[in-house]
Parts: sequence; C-alpha cells; structure tokens
Amino acid sequence: MDLVLLFFALAIGVACRKGEKSNELYLSLDNTMKLRGILAFAIVLHHISEKIATGGKIFPLMVHAGYLIVAVFFFLSGYGCLLSYIKKGNSYLKTFWKNRILYLIIIYLLTTIGYLLYYRAIGQSIGINSILYSFINGNPIAMNSWYIIVQLFMYLFFYISYSIPKINKWSRILLVFSLLLFLAIIFEYCEYKSIWYISNFAFVFGLIYAQEKDYFQKLLERRWVIIFIFTLLVLAAFSAFPLFYENDNVFSGAFSIRHISRYISTISFVSLIVLILFKVRIIGVFWKKMGLMSLEIYLLHGMVYSFLRSSICYIDQDVVWTLLTVFITVLISIPAHYINSLISQKMRK
Repeated sequence: MDLVLLFFALAIGVACRKGEKSNELYLSLDNTMKLRGILAFAIVLHHISEKIATGGKIFPLMVHAGYLIVAVFFFLSGYGCLLSYIKKGNSYLKTFWKNRILYLIIIYLLTTIGYLLYYRAIGQSIGINSILYSFINGNPIAMNSWYIIVQLFMYLFFYISYSIPKINKWSRILLVFSLLLFLAIIFEYCEYKSIWYISNFAFVFGLIYAQEKDYFQKLLERRWVIIFIFTLLVLAAFSAFPLFYENDNVFSGAFSIRHISRYISTISFVSLIVLILFKVRIIGVFWKKMGLMSLEIYLLHGMVYSFLRSSICYIDQDVVWTLLTVFITVLISIPAHYINSLISQKMRK
C-alpha cells in the first residue's frame, strides 16, 4: 500500500510547478479547485486506510489524516463564501439560500436515495423508521454524508450572520464562530463522533483569511520561511500529542486536551497547505476535473469500497481493492456530477 501512496504523491508532484515570486493567485478558484481534486483522492485513501489492518509503513498514517483533510475543505468553503460576499455584497445573499443551502439539501437527499437503492441491491432492507432516525442520530445512511450536514450548518450560520444589518465584520465572524461552538457542544451532548465538529473551526479561519487576504499575502511575502517552520513545528507537536497521551479522563468531551490539540492541528495544517500553495502552482486538467467532481467522489467512494468488500464481490488483495475503488468511484462520479450540475443550473435561473 505504500506504493499506492507513493504513486499518489508522484501524481501530485508532477502537477506542481514553482509559483511566481509574488503569487497573488495562490488561492484562486482555479488553483483551489485543483487542490479539491487532490484532497478528494486523499480522503478516499484515508477511508481505505481505516479498513486495512496492515498496509505498509507509511500508508497506515493516513488513518490520522482524515480530520485534517476535511479541515482544508471547510477552510476553502469559508474563504470562498466571504470572498464572494465581499465582491457582490447583499446581492450574493439573495441567492445564497437557494444556490448553496437548498442545493446541498437536494444533493444530500439524492445521495441518501442512491445509498438506499444500493443497500436494496445487495439484499439489505432498511425500514422507514431507521431511515428517518438516520437523519438525526449521527449515523446517516449515506456513508460520509455527515460532511454535507455539517456544511449545511456552516452555510446557514454564514447566511444568518451576514444577513444581520449594521454589525461590523468581526462581529459577524465571531457570531459564526459562536454558533459553531454551540453546535460542537450539541454534537458532543448527543454523543456524535468527534469528526462531526473537530474540523469545523477551519471554516471560521477561512472567513478570517478572506477578510484579511491582503494582510496575509504581504505577511507571507515577507516572512514565509519563518512562518513555514513555525507552522510545521506546531502541526507536528499538536497532531502527535493525542497519539501518545492515553489518559481517558482527558480524552473525553469537546473541550478536552485531546480535542483542543486537534483544533490547533487543523488550523496549522490548513496554514501549511496555504503556505505551500503560495510557493507552488498546480497545473494540468486532470486535478481540475477531479476538483469539479470532488463532492461526488467524497460521497460515492464509500459505496464503492463497501461493495468491493461485500459478499457479492469480495476483492481480497488490498492494492487491487484500492485501485478499483478509485477507478470505479471516478467513473460513477462523472454522471453523478452531470446530474448535480443540471440541478445547480436549474436553481440558478
């Protein structure tokens, strides 16, 4: 499995080029779309690593990378939302509810229906009560679709905050942060897994970065090396801490030392990715195509790897299972993305 990870790293390396001396496009839509494609593949490998007991020396480390990868998705979401709001003003909010929130609700319901059809096809019947309960119990029927639910809350909080008249920019961001903090407490109280809230504050970091984009760019131009070293050290320290600390009393609760260290890890990892993008351009059509389909890849790969390890079609060899999962996921994501694009176009009219 280490060879699979090496091939993935090489595919990224081939697509990377040195950025301009003063790179103003490091967080452009084109560059971040390609980044989304890379992240989508990374999250597939992360979930596969959770299913493999032994997978080489390096590949098992992907088990610990999931919440960090998701944090980058949330950062890009917050950054994109506020940047659009800054450019378009209140006119952006007029269509936000339909284009962002309602659109995601439709995608979530369609994905759930798709998984229900899949379960029926492999002989698993799910009752109506179980279906309804899955919407609120922290175990949605569609694998990994918790991501959409959390993203919906983020969009809702953003919409609420930026719809309130006559409050300053930092009060709006603080309100989004406070609502996400409250959401984390609710999720913890309802005994949801920590993945439901551990990466969410990266969305707020995205808002802050978009609000002070020019300041951050000038800072990176002057102090990139120092910031890079500091960020790397913080990431190493706080991401490793939960792996070696084994006090169960401290390991519980949304505000335990373990979780606080992970909150810091997510922000430092996102910062590291931004720092790399500042120096590196991602080129080529492939990663952009994958980025456009990143949501579909994210939502559908669970169905694929589950099927390829089911009683109907059991692939025993890990490398073959992984490669088939990636290939089939991309294959079925193409028509799924086409359908989602049609829905998006209809809603934007």
